[in-house]
Amino acid sequence: MMTVSSPKEDVIHYRKSQSWGYHDKNGSIFFRMTRKDAFIKKDGQSIPYLGQDGRKQKKTFYSEHLNDDGCWVRGLPEFSKAGRPLYHLPDVIRSGKVVIVEGEKAADAAQKMFPNYVVTTNSGGAHAVSQSDWSVLKGKDVVLIPDADQSGESWLKGVASKLGGEVNLSYIDVWALGWNEREDIADHPMTGDEAKIWLAQNRQEYVVEDDELPFNEKKQTKGVSELDWSAVKDALGLIDSGSYENYMAIGMALKS
Repeated sequence: MMTVSSPKEDVIHYRKSQSWGYHDKNGSIFFRMTRKDAFIKKDGQSIPYLGQDGRKQKKTFYSEHLNDDGCWVRGLPEFSKAGRPLYHLPDVIRSGKVVIVEGEKAADAAQKMFPNYVVTTNSGGAHAVSQSDWSVLKGKDVVLIPDADQSGESWLKGVASKLGGEVNLSYIDVWALGWNEREDIADHPMTGDEAKIWLAQNRQEYVVEDDELPFNEKKQTKGVSELDWSAVKDALGLIDSGSYENYMAIGMALKS
């Protein structure tokens, strides 16, 4: 399929491509997010516009909700103090195992790959993490799969900060897996069996990182039991002295 990545802005058009409904805990539709994809017209054809980076089709989103007359109107409805419901909320509430991704399209794709999990997302992406109600995940087994870009990094940190200590939290380091910029789980389709193995091999406990370094440059912090004690001993000049208790004390200090 022919694509274009650098037309003049005034010839870019958008058309609706898909909508995703968000429901309350009882399963009633609450609001929906709609995606519009960018294209240009050339020689009588509609050609997808990929944006300046030339990778993925440019898109925009808008929200709609039902008014008192039962008609769809632009904008979000009023929410409780808890915040916006998560995608597939009734299923999320019932399940003990949840995968969270960034975006509804990625969630739908991932649900086919991980049938033993409920896959969800928050509306609004990385910029709206704080506006969703994450309390429904308390006590669950949760895996985060971010997009491989700066927004995905921000989303990952934001969601993890909301869930920290409340769930059994792990994530997939998509940067370590070599995903290209802006790729998400939908760009890596797998069968259910393949996805089960992939998840088991690549999920790791989420560790809160320092904010100074980009996520893909950080290293996982090792626990005390994983440290090379001989190296610690040599580095601190304890070759001929010290004891097991000394090494454990050093390890606890390093951990803190």
